This record gives sequence, structure tokens and C-alpha cells, in this order.
Amino acid sequence: MISHLLKKSKIVEKRIQVDGSQKKSGGASRFSLVPSSGTLVVCPASLLGQWEGEVKRHVQRGNLRVLVYHGNARDRNVNSLAQFDVVITTYQIVAREAFKFCEDKQLKKGKKDDVPKVRAKNQGRLFQIGWNRIILDEAHTVRNHKSKTSQAVCLLRGGRRWALTGTPIQNKELDLFSLVRFLRATPFDEYTCWKHQVANNTAQGRQRMSLLVKVLLLRRTKDQVDLQTGKKIVDLPEKTVVHHELSLTQEEREVYDRIFTYSRSALVEYMKSNEDKEKEKAAKWSDASNLATKPPNKEDEAKYTPTLGGGALVSGNVKAHHLLVLLLRLRQICCHPSLISQMVNQESVETDELVSDEHSEIDQDLIAHMSTLNISENESEKESTDVLTTANPVFKDTSKSSKIKCLVDELKQLRSSGSRDKVIVVSQWTSMLEIVGKHLQEAEIRHQYITGKTLVKDRAAIVEDFNLNPRGPRVMLLSLATGGVGLNLVGANHLFMLDMHWNPQMEAQACDRIYRVGQTKPVTIHRFIVENTVEKKIIELQEKKLQLADGILSGAKHKTSNKLTLEDMKTLFNVT
Repeated sequence: MISHLLKKSKIVEKRIQVDGSQKKSGGASRFSLVPSSGTLVVCPASLLGQWEGEVKRHVQRGNLRVLVYHGNARDRNVNSLAQFDVVITTYQIVAREAFKFCEDKQLKKGKKDDVPKVRAKNQGRLFQIGWNRIILDEAHTVRNHKSKTSQAVCLLRGGRRWALTGTPIQNKELDLFSLVRFLRATPFDEYTCWKHQVANNTAQGRQRMSLLVKVLLLRRTKDQVDLQTGKKIVDLPEKTVVHHELSLTQEEREVYDRIFTYSRSALVEYMKSNEDKEKEKAAKWSDASNLATKPPNKEDEAKYTPTLGGGALVSGNVKAHHLLVLLLRLRQICCHPSLISQMVNQESVETDELVSDEHSEIDQDLIAHMSTLNISENESEKESTDVLTTANPVFKDTSKSSKIKCLVDELKQLRSSGSRDKVIVVSQWTSMLEIVGKHLQEAEIRHQYITGKTLVKDRAAIVEDFNLNPRGPRVMLLSLATGGVGLNLVGANHLFMLDMHWNPQMEAQACDRIYRVGQTKPVTIHRFIVENTVEKKIIELQEKKLQLADGILSGAKHKTSNKLTLEDMKTLFNVT
């Protein structure tokens, strides 16, 4: 990659021909743009330092002019910015500058799901330049085609477009459309065409999908072999995956079973409610004269409203979101019961893709409905036999959950063996990492963090110190969201995955922080799985997602839906 950029910088600069017509460039004339022979790299904020560091490491000083367009560096004027060979910026900045000086009424909106047209004069500096090349790193960041970030990168003006990602399909086939749209693979970069010609659930559609992938994708895997030499293209040390199958303690099991019983009852009520609605529809059609159905009898309805101690009620108004939140809580109990002491908190909502996505907000009614599962603070509601009270020690973050006990034991064993190996501990919840940190401190195990709270300007120094300093902390606590976007942590060769995410690609990305080019030691991935819980069944759902992605990328037939279906929910909650 860098050698390619260097070669291009040696070519005599000439006025570039921006690839878009007036329509493609958002209404701006090509001659209004400042031409540049440089490359714009758009990446997550955590990778700014890594991109800059790789250029400095591999290129002789002075051969490439590099600018990190972030912070104070954004004060440069357009002409100065266009003189650099490589400009590195973030998705957030691109999204901010795309619609910087325009109001909604100034946006020229076409059909639904189309990218709005914006004139260059109404945008920030990055959009007033005609770049020679635009590169998206960790391009799956823009997979939601409706998001502002996804639309913004499509409005960038340049001659060549690259999208780099190890996971072009994370959740569904539509993820691929966002990349096709950015690459401007006409006519499939129009959503209407994509929907009718590719994502139409037909044999021809699947054939077009396969052809598009073959034409656009340069795929390289770690296991790929050079046909001429017979050797692997990337020669990496051995990787071992260890599954630690754990059992909940009695106290944890009591909490888990109570929430599980409630969840199962909620699913039954949800199914009954849907069934009643279908019957009502059928009755309306069969008897046109009876347009109004009789409201349900309150006494009969009460028979289907199981309760959870403390007055929590599963009413007939159970929504799919309620069930998804309950699934989230069950997964959190498997890590540490204290994580559910607040039934709905902002972090949980933002990190769980099934509960929330990028273009919809959590229904506030969900919070009100499920708040009855909060740990009761009212003394009059406490019962000595009720496990869901703050009096239960299992909810204290100082208590050792089954996973934390196993983790600490494994780390102590590594230390006592005299090993100098370093370790990454990953969780999707920073609150879980904070609990782990307290127990590591108690065990006198030095550690450091990289989470969303870590300042961008500090991350590069933390990573470099962790990788290169033999006297520094040997344990890094890493949030899944931060660790899944390109960090190079080859200084470690053990990775502990504390919990399972619905999206297995995020876990794969986290594992690739240590299993990548530059790793010299054998790698061990530790996965913690609690027996007789939803975690066992989540593994099956993860495998379905991986099969879907691999099938599309390899050109195989793909008929399996990637959405969490009612049948999946019934499997998770043991409902027949």
C-alpha cells in the first residue's frame, strides 16, 4: 500500500481528472475543485497514529509529505491541503464536513436511500479538493447505507476509490451495497437497482452478487497459498483457540434463572399476542360485518401475565425490543451480575446491535416497561428469599464472578510459569473491563486500558509502549468496539474474549489485533462460555452469520436469513 503511494508521488504531477460527472460530484463543476495528486485516507480515529507511523517507518524522510487532518491541523487552507501526498483523517470529520454549511432545505434529495446532492461550496475543505485517490480503511464502518457517514464518503471527489476491510459483510448482504456505492460501480450503486437486480432473492440476483464480488474484490486470507511456491502468502505462527466452559456459581445461577424464567414468559406472551392479532385479522376478513373485535377479557389476560418478584409484570404489550433487552441482560449476567443493576444504561444500548442500530432510537416505552427489573431499593419490596435485591452480594462489583475467577487464575498461572507473554482482555462493555481492572489490581497484576474513553492522541503512545516496553504492564484491557478497528497489538500473544457478541465479525477483528503480520509467537485465543445459558446457543447463531458472509464472498449460494427470527428466539429461550 505505502510503496504504491510512494511510486505515485514520484510521477510528474498533472491536473487530475475527477471521475464524477456534474451529477456524481454533487452538483459542483470539476473546475471549481482544487486538483491534487495526493491520496486521502479515511480511517477510525484510533488508527490515525498507526497510518502516520507506518509511513514514517517504511518511507525515507522527505519522500512523502504526510498530514494528519485532525485537531489543529484542520486550520490549513484548501490549496495548502492539496499539496500533501497523503492526508489522513477520520470518518467523523468527513461526516462533519460533508454537510458543514448547508441546511436541510439546501440539500437536493433524490429518491429514498439516495445520497443527497451537495455543492462543494457548501462543504468543508476535504470536499473542495479533487483527490487522485480516496482510501477507506476499515470500510465496514460505513455499512449502514442510511447513515450520514456512509453518505458523506460517497460525496468525496476523487479519481480512484479503494475500500479496505477484513469484513465487508458483517450482518447482512446490504452491508456490501454501501461499499459498492462508494466505489461507484454503476448501475448497482443506485439503491433501486441494487434492490431489484441484486438483493431480489432470486437465482439471477445471487449470480449478479457473485459476479460483483469477483470483479470488485481482491480477497486475501491468512490461509491462502501462493500457487507457484506452495507457501502461505502470509506466514504467521500457529493459532490455538481454547474454549473455557464454565459453570455459574449458585448465587449467579439463582439470578440467571429468575431473569430467564421471566424472559421465557415474556416470549410466550409475545407469541400469544401476535397469534391473537392474526386471529383478529382473520375474523375481520371472514365476517365483513363484524369490523370491531371484542376486547380481551381482563381475567383471561391475567392468566398469561407471569410475574417476577417485586411486582414485575409481563403484560400483553410485550414488544420485540423487550425480549432483546432481556437477552442482553442474560448475557451480562454470564459475565458479572452487577452489570444488570441498571436495567437499561446508555453503554448497553450503544454496544448491542440487536437492541439498537445506527438509524433507530430505543423506544422510551421499553425503558418504562422493563424498569421493574431494576434492583429494588425499596425496603418494603425486599424479601429475604428474593435474589433481585441490592442486599444480594452477587451484585457487588467486588464479588468474583465465574468468568473473572477463571481469568485471574489463568493470568496468575501465566505469571507463575515465568512467561513473559503479554495478554489482551476483551469485553464489549467498558463497565465489565472496569470490574476486571479492580480484581486485577487486587491480584497485583499490572494493566492498562484502551476503550472509547481513551483520548485519540494518547492511543498511539499506549500501543507503542505495550508492544515494545518489556518492563511495562503485561495486560491490556480492550473494549470490543475500540479493539475491532485496526489496532496493532502484536506485543501480546494471548487474547481472552470474556463475552460473545451477536456479530462474530467484531470478535474476529478483535482477535486479529494480535494475530497479524508482525506476530512472532504462537497465539492463543481464549473464549469463555458459560454452560446451560444463552451463550451456548449464541455460538450457533454466530456460525450462521459467518456462513452467510463466507458464502457470499466465495460465490456460494446463500439462502439463509441473517436476522434474528422468532424461531431463533424460541431456541434461545427453550420454547417449543
